Amino acid sequence: MNDFKTFDGAFELFRGVGFVGNENCIFVTYKDTGRDGMKYGLMGALGGAAGGAIAGAASFMNGMADGLNKNFDGLLINQTENGLGIIPLTTDGIALTISPAKLHPNVSDFVFIPNEGIEEIKVKGLPLNKNIKRLKIKIRDFKTLHLTFNRKEKTVSYQEQNTALFIEKNK
Repeated sequence: MNDFKTFDGAFELFRGVGFVGNENCIFVTYKDTGRDGMKYGLMGALGGAAGGAIAGAASFMNGMADGLNKNFDGLLINQTENGLGIIPLTTDGIALTISPAKLHPNVSDFVFIPNEGIEEIKVKGLPLNKNIKRLKIKIRDFKTLHLTFNRKEKTVSYQEQNTALFIEKNK
């Protein structure tokens, strides 16, 4: 099952990669195309994970980050008590606009970032649209992910509830 548009479907995707926790805050993000740092994809953000200071997770991240060297249009994120689980989302072909209806999960490219590897999570609103948020995830000894997300998504039933929870947890 690859349908991440329902909470049960998204939860099953993360269960399939062995990443569920006691607390699961799952939501959809998009690559912030306005940021220069993202033009190199997530692999640039994760860098050479094996050389990182996160000894226990470094080799795990290195092995899993190989698939994230590919281009992605969005990320399905699950924040648990253990850290962030990330499943890249891509579109088929070229899309003028990106929406969850056009995205497909790439479960084989799953990446785990433990809490110890997260230096900062910052959520910032846009001045003209309170529904759209910018998300900055600074990974310790690596670069920074620059993403956006909509607080509400018509086709993702759990987005509004979970983004509100994510914002509250990361104030």
